[in-house]
Amino acid sequence: MTQPTAEMMDITERDFDREVLKCKLPVFACFTARWCHTCYPTCLFADELVKEYEGSVKFVRVDTEGSPEVSAQYRVTVVPTILLFKDSQPVEKLLGFQDHKSLKRLLGDVIAKEPGTDRIKEIEDKITDLKARWPAHSVHPSMVQELEELEEELEKAREAEKKD
Repeated sequence: MTQPTAEMMDITERDFDREVLKCKLPVFACFTARWCHTCYPTCLFADELVKEYEGSVKFVRVDTEGSPEVSAQYRVTVVPTILLFKDSQPVEKLLGFQDHKSLKRLLGDVIAKEPGTDRIKEIEDKITDLKARWPAHSVHPSMVQELEELEEELEKAREAEKKD
């Protein structure tokens, strides 16, 4: 396994298991495409965070066209998509353009999480935050997809809580 460096690493499907799933650190994976205009600024903002989180988070970039199986496995249908992995599992997902502030919030939330966090409240807060970002005049399809995924996650969390 490659050690984290002070720059975002470009990886492919061949590297994904080793660089993401077997990494002991949380992994920030930015799924992009060469033709994607909103990917560029999102990746620039992520690049700015690499040094700040060096030793705490590993940053990788995955070209969706060059890694179609990994992209399909994690349901990446919008670019850019940010997936944050912890203990080999995706724990957070952001769709579409993200600014510096939202990326820092994502990283801060995941790194600061302690076991026993109220998962239901956490998901409800994400839904509220997402709805607050919706423009009044239109809703982007990526936001609808993100909301649907959060609502599905919320339902699963509520079912799991009932079982406990």
